[in-house]
Amino acid sequence: MISSTTNSHVIYLCTFLVCCYCYFCSAKDNITTSDEPIKDGFNLESEGKKFQMGFFSLGNASEVRRYVGIWYRRDPKTVVWVANRDKPVPDYTGVLTVAKDGNFKVLNIKDDVYFTTDTDTDNNQNNRESHSHNINELLHLDDSKEDDREGLDVPYFELERIIDATNDFSEENRLGQGGFGPVYKGMLPGGKEIAVKRLSSLSGQGLQEFKNEVTLIAKLQHRNLVRLLGYCIRGEEKMLLYEYMPNRSLDLFIFDQTLCASLDWKMRFDIIMGIARGLNYLHHDSRLRIIHRDLKTSNILLDQDMNPKISDFGLAKIVKGKDIEDITNRVVGTFGYMSPEYALDGVFSIKSDVFSFGVVLLEILSGKRNTGFYQAQKSISLLGQAWSLWIEERPFELLDQTLMKSCNSSEVLKCMCVGLMCVQGDPDDRPTMTNVVMMLGGDMSTLPNPKEPAFIPRRDNATSTSTSSSKPDTQTKNMSTITELAGR
Repeated sequence: MISSTTNSHVIYLCTFLVCCYCYFCSAKDNITTSDEPIKDGFNLESEGKKFQMGFFSLGNASEVRRYVGIWYRRDPKTVVWVANRDKPVPDYTGVLTVAKDGNFKVLNIKDDVYFTTDTDTDNNQNNRESHSHNINELLHLDDSKEDDREGLDVPYFELERIIDATNDFSEENRLGQGGFGPVYKGMLPGGKEIAVKRLSSLSGQGLQEFKNEVTLIAKLQHRNLVRLLGYCIRGEEKMLLYEYMPNRSLDLFIFDQTLCASLDWKMRFDIIMGIARGLNYLHHDSRLRIIHRDLKTSNILLDQDMNPKISDFGLAKIVKGKDIEDITNRVVGTFGYMSPEYALDGVFSIKSDVFSFGVVLLEILSGKRNTGFYQAQKSISLLGQAWSLWIEERPFELLDQTLMKSCNSSEVLKCMCVGLMCVQGDPDDRPTMTNVVMMLGGDMSTLPNPKEPAFIPRRDNATSTSTSSSKPDTQTKNMSTITELAGR
């Protein structure tokens, strides 16, 4: 056990750590004096045993590089503060000493200084300037800095509170994997259930994309959009707290051979209408004109009454004024749901979302995924099969077999027609979501005939043969182009 020191030493160290946003001041561990240094291999631990201070290494570097820092005792370990970030100790002889004046230093066995809080040290002026700069830069680990919270008018949750709510992110509480990381179920004091979206360090979503999602969802209020309860930024951790959806996501139902039977036609039609209304709100009725860019069945969550709620706004974009489109050099999204103009040229618009909605609608009707779909003896997508059955006047053959007894024939025809209109190759031919909502609630006789969908292989010879393992040239070209994109 580390021996006690004077109160002034403890107060100085705790004050310094508070300035580093590490919340270490709540710990009651005592720090030794300079004649009893903390050696590499020994750690200080907070009273609650949730975080430690000591020496550590980064990654699997071949060279020995030892740093002094503070981290949370979890898996994975989250480092929230580093002292000698730019000057690691090259061996395991490092020590952390606390002088009688309250300053502390990181030294090695030769008494070489690797970090100090003493600005009056004999180091040259350049080193002092570098030291001061490093103190500010080490907070660049995004440890809940005020700058990170700027513009986020959303309740902030402390990391410790989320850890307790999710039972330290246990596997039993894991709900699934989102586009940017895992999602966990949590329970707040009082019994309120929440869903915690934990950003993966490998996801590619940076701080700006995270803040984008927080800002967007906070300003959106609609019964068919998931509701944001709060957020957390601490160290490398970035998390969003949503209302908990007990029935999880739509794809778990419609693509499961057992669960699909629990969704009769009325429920599926209500889900289609709810998604359409939510997307129409984003495009036309909210204070911001928002393009989702990643609408898919796994991003449609279902509450306890099976009401659909659109989620995952990490890729969403705001378009200004009356603009309805934009261009990007970084195409991101999900294969099978991206419109051709977005996948191939980087042009996204509200009509790109309409295309994605059309794919989702046809997947709900058929119970089949658009991606990886190959009908026996024909190498065409779900969109291609839907089109073939439509022009051959056999639309009900697309329908999920579990819906045959409960379906409403006129509503099925409307949904199939509207779905095909949404996935037409030319964006100008696709309806707006306002028109989609009106058509789904209107009469079938007033609907125009859809044109051929995008991504359908054209055959010059109607009798040409193919197998499920061979794809026509046109299809192969389109798919290979998409594969090079940053899909999810």
